[in-house]
Amino acid sequence: MMEAVKRGEVGCIIVKDFSRLGRDYIEVGSYLEQIFPLMEVRCISVNDHYDSEGVLGTAGGLNVAFKNLINMLYSRDLSKKIRSAQMARARKGEYLGGFARYGYEKSQEDKHRLVVDPEAAEVVRKIFTMAAEGVTISGIVRYLNDNGVLTCVEYKQRKNSRYQHPGGGVKKLWGTQSVRSILSDETYIGKVVWNRSEKSITTGKRMLWHDRSEWVVVDGQHEPMVSEELFALANERAKPKKRDRSGVDMSGFKREVLFVCGYCGRSMVKKNHKYCCRYRTCGTDTECRRAVEDMEKLEGSVMEYVRKTAEVMLGNSGRKDVGAERETLGKKLDALRKEKERLSAEKMFLYDKYRSGV
Repeated sequence: MMEAVKRGEVGCIIVKDFSRLGRDYIEVGSYLEQIFPLMEVRCISVNDHYDSEGVLGTAGGLNVAFKNLINMLYSRDLSKKIRSAQMARARKGEYLGGFARYGYEKSQEDKHRLVVDPEAAEVVRKIFTMAAEGVTISGIVRYLNDNGVLTCVEYKQRKNSRYQHPGGGVKKLWGTQSVRSILSDETYIGKVVWNRSEKSITTGKRMLWHDRSEWVVVDGQHEPMVSEELFALANERAKPKKRDRSGVDMSGFKREVLFVCGYCGRSMVKKNHKYCCRYRTCGTDTECRRAVEDMEKLEGSVMEYVRKTAEVMLGNSGRKDVGAERETLGKKLDALRKEKERLSAEKMFLYDKYRSGV
């Protein structure tokens, strides 16, 4: 809607009440007090009997401010109540996830109970067995990709057309993180785990990870896929080895997405003075293994292209005298700065008149 407002396509916004415009009273006040008047947009709230055309200088006084504040507090209170209700249901052992964990599916009789999905369960058991036998995470990943096993996302999308996942256009491959998340998930030993993280209005919509002491763990709520002994052994042997990074310069390991793999579409990383695909080791016959380029050569090619393009652009524009142009631009910049100062002073004067109702 605001994009349409910026394009000048909207002259009036009508809402049922202020809560439909927003529940953050500071943000709603900013729209009513600053943005809409600046954009010359009229705002009408039907149930609140508010029309910005009949308001001079303010957003309607304390009445509007209190209504916006109450809307925000109501929303936060509702969020807490919903989370409290979910916590109570989780303590009873109900599964509250939107979709079942890979290897399970929701029961037809009770959507809050999990039942084993035989096809995917075989893959999960294979992962745990290989890890317990000492196969590395990377080795398990290569096995799954080499044997054409559908990834968790692909399998869920095949089973449920409603399942959506970001990353369109990227080739689906098993990765180390996918396998590691399966190995560490206690759902596979018959437990329902809730409150591992929190993301809500009360946290500013940021993901907060809770300590294990705050988790809600209920055992025996569905059929386990692997035994607790196999689960413990697999996780013990799959633990990553700690590397001593003392004295290592990590400045060259900043996450900069400069190049992407032409085979899978994922970002390439720097390693041993080369750019290579992150998924190059995820299979023995994956095309991504060929996505390896010398760092200096690749960056040099890009810079050469940029340089030549700049030369062509400068040549086409006919600008030969760079010094004279720089002097002209300097004078223009000084004039614009003075104009900016004048307009800033005029804006403050106009705002005083606006607040006074003139």
